[in-house]
Amino acid sequence: VFAPIFARIAELSGKTYARTVPTRRSGLTEQEHTDVAFRVLADHARCVSCAISDGILPGNEGRNYVIRRILRRAALYGRNLGLAPGFFEKLVDPVVATLGEVFPDLKRQESTIRRVIKSEEESFGRTLERGMRRFDEAASAGALSSPVVFELYDTYGFPLDLTQVIATERGISVDATGFEALMGQQRERGRSAQKKEVIVAATEGSVPGAQAPTPFTGY
Repeated sequence: VFAPIFARIAELSGKTYARTVPTRRSGLTEQEHTDVAFRVLADHARCVSCAISDGILPGNEGRNYVIRRILRRAALYGRNLGLAPGFFEKLVDPVVATLGEVFPDLKRQESTIRRVIKSEEESFGRTLERGMRRFDEAASAGALSSPVVFELYDTYGFPLDLTQVIATERGISVDATGFEALMGQQRERGRSAQKKEVIVAATEGSVPGAQAPTPFTGY
C-alpha cells in the first residue's frame, strides 16, 4: 500500500528508503532520519488527500486546523529530504492510484485535492525558511523559551507540536507551559477587543419605526 508512495518520494528526493526503525527520538542516523521522513510523508499524503476529498479544508479552527498542521509537518519533513515547496502535491498521484478504487471520492476530487495542497504549500513555504532560521538562532541557547515558541507560532505559522518535533530531534527542550500561557493571553486580548453589533431583522410592523419593504426591481 505504501510502496508506490515511497517510490515517488525516492524519485523526487533522490534518496532511498531502507526500512530502518529507530528506537529513540534523538541521535538518529542520517538513514533513520530519511526513513522516518519517508513514512511521515506517505502517511500524511494519504491522510490529507482523504480528508480534503471528504470536504475538510485547511483552516485555523477545529478539524480544519488539524489538516493545516499535518500539511505543515509534511512540508518540514520534505525539507529534511531536500524537497522544495510544491513536492507534496506530487504525492497525490500514488495516493489516488492505491486508494482510489476503495475511496472513489479521491478520483472525483483529485483536482481539488491538488489545488488545495498546492495553495497551502505555497503559503507556508514563504515563511518556512525564515522560521527555521529563527529556530536555529534560538536553539543555540540549548532550549526554546516560551516567547520564542510563541513567535514561531504567531509570526512563522509553526504549530507547537511542529516546534516540539524539531526540538526533540535536536535534543533541546521547549517551554510548552509558558507557550500555553501566552496563547491564553492572546485569546483574552482577542475577546477584549472584539466588538459586537446586534442586528435586528426588521419586518414591517414588528419593529417600531420599521420602514416599508424596498421593492425588488431586478438585478
